[in-house]
Amino acid sequence: MLLTVMLMFMIMGCSGATDGGSGEQNEDRNASAPAVPTAVAFLNESHGWVGAADGIWHTQDGGQNWTLQFPSQEPVIRLGFLDPQNGWALTGSAALLRTENGGEDWSAAETPGAALRAVDFVGPAHVVATDGNGLLVSRDGGKTWDRTSSPLPFSDLDFVSAEEGWAAGEGQIWHTRDGGTTWSAQLTLPEPDKWLGHTFVRFTSESSGWVLFCLGQGAGSQETYLLYSTTDAGRTWTPRLIGRWPWPFAEPAPEAPHGPGGHPVALGAWAETAWVAVYSPAGGHLEVARVTMGGAPPVVSDKIPVGGPAKPTAGLSFVDPKTGWLVVSDSQRTQGAILRTADGGQFWTAVLGNLE
Repeated sequence: MLLTVMLMFMIMGCSGATDGGSGEQNEDRNASAPAVPTAVAFLNESHGWVGAADGIWHTQDGGQNWTLQFPSQEPVIRLGFLDPQNGWALTGSAALLRTENGGEDWSAAETPGAALRAVDFVGPAHVVATDGNGLLVSRDGGKTWDRTSSPLPFSDLDFVSAEEGWAAGEGQIWHTRDGGTTWSAQLTLPEPDKWLGHTFVRFTSESSGWVLFCLGQGAGSQETYLLYSTTDAGRTWTPRLIGRWPWPFAEPAPEAPHGPGGHPVALGAWAETAWVAVYSPAGGHLEVARVTMGGAPPVVSDKIPVGGPAKPTAGLSFVDPKTGWLVVSDSQRTQGAILRTADGGQFWTAVLGNLE
């Protein structure tokens, strides 16, 4: 499964593994665990990485012990690994970091001079990205970039090969079979230009994938959202989950089970299962809904307390249908937690930190 990330916040700047960005170097070299975890990528039950307010951390024992690989003074918000050696991290200043030795060293890739919204490493050298204005492609690991398509309003993307991928934004999902030169729309929501909230795309194989659309408006405590799945590479899309906020369009709402009320903040996927993390400002908690392509009713986790009055930063990473990690930090990024599940997301146990 190719991991895709959304660009949300900033880091000052980066060079080698010991540089904390522009300004002063991070002095807390003796820290033993991530200060405020904000992103997560695990390859198996033991081997994983966490992006945090103080850098990139690595564990080889499922999170019991951590090593700081890249110190920074600003949060590293999204990261992913293709294999134990090749990984990347993305920052809000459009700095793209990559490693070829499991995180022992990190270097800054060139960026295309635009504020990136999403990036996907198809292979160690082949990178696709978007700035919300079509597709950007690098075939040399981020050294040079080409804009390959018309200016479609992409928010997120996921490629399963150098030629085939999907991108979504503003209530639509598009498909390409020629590396992004041409695109065809596969799904269009009612009044698509009004869907301006978060959009997530995750494909777990060449045929199976998920897309989550968020309206981005509604009451302060929740918004309309829709989760769809496909098992035929997007020729058909099936609604799997809908938010509880009243449907705001004249066209009837898709028929799907209701998910938790609130604001979706993260999407994870493994094979034919997806997990949606939904934040409720009214309740001050996060819930994770597990959804399958087989049509079973969604399973919603226990409530996870989250401090702060605004949306938290969250990330999900699953290594099989049962085992996964959730990282979450409050809106002020002053506290956070790493949680683990061994039952597919119904119950979560804190590995590190506390948000109560």
